[in-house]
Amino acid sequence: MNEKEILLNIIKDREDLEETMWRDYIWGMDENIKQQRSLIKHFILISSGIIGFTIPMFGRTNLIKNPVFLIGGLVLLLIVVLYGFFYLTRILKNENEGLEKVHKEFLDLLDFSENSHRKFLSDSTDENFKKLQEKSLEAIEKSKSFLGKEEKTGNPLDLIFSSFFCGLIVIILSLSNIW
Repeated sequence: MNEKEILLNIIKDREDLEETMWRDYIWGMDENIKQQRSLIKHFILISSGIIGFTIPMFGRTNLIKNPVFLIGGLVLLLIVVLYGFFYLTRILKNENEGLEKVHKEFLDLLDFSENSHRKFLSDSTDENFKKLQEKSLEAIEKSKSFLGKEEKTGNPLDLIFSSFFCGLIVIILSLSNIW
């Protein structure tokens, strides 16, 4: 084996390792996103059920000792339902709009990589090898920066979780004679 074959093997091994790492990273990120969306969906369903069950009872039962607290709790649960619904709608819409762009960029990156390797193999000089290494590193960095993009709006679970449990506590307080 000459030096260039060894370097080509090193580059191939590195690419295989990076592919494995990114595949595992993306799988983990995908699972996390699915679980978070499922949790938001469940908060929305539970909040809707509590609202749907509590509103018909309003004014018809002696269980409610403080109607102001009940209204406050229902408003907090309504915030959970509306914010969760609009958050999921916005995220899914943005992801669907970006799928075509991501697919095109990925195909362009694959075409570039294939063309660079073909060019190097047809004219394997040290200068072309260095250019191939530089271009490969640029492509890897571009893919890392693209895959690492995250939404900067904060965690939606913070607002949903706190509104949900504050709403439940306030509704429970409406059932007691504390105030």
